[in-house]
Amino acid sequence: MALRIDGLTVTARLRKGTQNIVSDLSFWAEEGETLAIVGESGCGKTMTALAVMGLLPTNCVAFGSVRLDGEELIGLPERKLRALRGRKICFVPQSGAEFLDPTMKISAQLYESLARQGVARKLRREVAIERLTRAGAEDAESFLARYPFELSGGQAQKAVIAAACCDSVRLLIADEPTKGIDREGADAFLGNIKQLFPHAAVVVITHDISVAADADRVLVMLNGHAMELGAASEVLNSPRHPYTRSLIAALPSNGLEARSSLREPSPSGCPFYAECPSAQNRCAAFLPPAETAEGHMTRCFLC
Repeated sequence: MALRIDGLTVTARLRKGTQNIVSDLSFWAEEGETLAIVGESGCGKTMTALAVMGLLPTNCVAFGSVRLDGEELIGLPERKLRALRGRKICFVPQSGAEFLDPTMKISAQLYESLARQGVARKLRREVAIERLTRAGAEDAESFLARYPFELSGGQAQKAVIAAACCDSVRLLIADEPTKGIDREGADAFLGNIKQLFPHAAVVVITHDISVAADADRVLVMLNGHAMELGAASEVLNSPRHPYTRSLIAALPSNGLEARSSLREPSPSGCPFYAECPSAQNRCAAFLPPAETAEGHMTRCFLC
């Protein structure tokens, strides 16, 4: 098992006190497996990724356990985390164009990445072209001569993937990697990721259910809590949790069914209590435990 997270909690220090951004989160991702994390903005998806990489904002602290190939990352000194990033842990951001330095040609940025990976200077151009080609660039040589502003969103994403590509990568985290890319480009991206990182655990953070459908498993989050986790085909085609069903019902293909609050939110109970049509009194009073049956987890009294 490449990645295993147990009881991860991320607490933020705010002006009015402290707040849990992620609460008691547990999941895993096997080598060669793609796990999609879905949920609305602010549900804790990106903060989970930042906690794994040791890149949380200064007002946040992580508790619990995050292990990569058995090595505990929570509490690991910064110098050791820095050595893991770019070699064993790679991150693909929302917008490749924003991630790239606009003042440097793609060649310089790829060569810099290759230098950190120990590739000899005389081999860097050859390796850069090979990685761009593997990432789906149709004319890799022309990529090297361009600046980021000369690339489309999809092309910039390919440049970022080429920079991240490394045989030693054990965990790849992609945060909204298909944002701003057309459907064809999104499909190509996911296919390239699986080919380029066959021995890594891949965690894809996304709002796009169609992207999640291409993953092996799906984790659904709400207000920092894991609400449902299981095989992608089961979670998306036969969702058990009312919140997952509401997300799928709100897809454009399903008529964008509006969600409305049925009652006052509960500060101590289920985070979906206010909008759940089946909620009971105990749902307001207590947070449902995460129950797992046959590899499928749900956090609901009624599931």
